[in-house]
Amino acid sequence: MIFCKRTYILSDFSFKEIENVVKTESFMNYIKSLKKYKSGGYYTFSSLDLKKYLIHKLERNENVEQELFESTN
Repeated sequence: MIFCKRTYILSDFSFKEIENVVKTESFMNYIKSLKKYKSGGYYTFSSLDLKKYLIHKLERNENVEQELFESTN
């Protein structure tokens, strides 16, 4: 997987959290499911595609962590 060196992220999540989400097999399967295949064996995706995936994964994880924290108090 190749990442651009100049990435600008406006988020409450750290770059490392985002990087950990996109460097997964699950993310690759999501990109493949978009069916934006290009000749040469690679796939493309838009910033909106990425945003949707990150919101789904990061906010879901944050909600789960919050629920776990609340249930232990």
